[in-house]
Amino acid sequence: MKGILTGIGVGPGDPELLTLKAVNAIKKAKVVFYPTTKQGGKSAALKAAENWVSHEARRIPLLSRMTSDPEERRAQRQLQSRQIAQVLEEGTDAVMLTLGDALLYSTYSYVMKDLKANGYTVKTIPGITAASAAASQLNTPLAEEDEKLMICPGSDKKEELIQQLDNMSANMAILKVSACRETLYQWLKSREKTVEFALASKLGSEEEVLHQDIECLKNPDLPYMSVAILKTKEKSKRK
Repeated sequence: MKGILTGIGVGPGDPELLTLKAVNAIKKAKVVFYPTTKQGGKSAALKAAENWVSHEARRIPLLSRMTSDPEERRAQRQLQSRQIAQVLEEGTDAVMLTLGDALLYSTYSYVMKDLKANGYTVKTIPGITAASAAASQLNTPLAEEDEKLMICPGSDKKEELIQQLDNMSANMAILKVSACRETLYQWLKSREKTVEFALASKLGSEEEVLHQDIECLKNPDLPYMSVAILKTKEKSKRK
């Protein structure tokens, strides 16, 4: 029989924010797949889960280089699927770790669909999203009463992002802000009196930083793992 893959969202990176279900699955895992941006590189997802990975478990890195090339991303995902399938063909169950939630802007979701299409059984354990973690650290509600919430990825497509911002009819959580920091800064510069801004970087790590001043967006070294929360000040005053 083929093995089963369990995708696990480990949350923003703080080991204490893993769910009990995630911890139990990791403890039992004989094979642990984890993402890394370079061969031999560190993995924030593995670091968050490491306390519960068995010493006997095989740890297999899945290369996930940051790239805007859709063909390169597709090739990486296909390679990851093949690596996992080889283990599942042995009849061995495995887990795949991913930061945040496993089904929110995660490479895991593509791998999951590919494996399911090829007849493998896949289960998923959710994790705390970056948006939820940022809101908790900032003590900022993502949405209240009848407010809407829009979660979107940072994009270097300037016109597309500006259109979304100009038509902002809901609170917004923007992930991976470093990709659009300059565009977001310019848009916010003339709206500081009407839009409330907060940003959290490297959530769950010792380097975690919180900002409520848009000037932080001028930093060219703004961490890739940054989340911005935007809310209209009119809404905030009504609460």
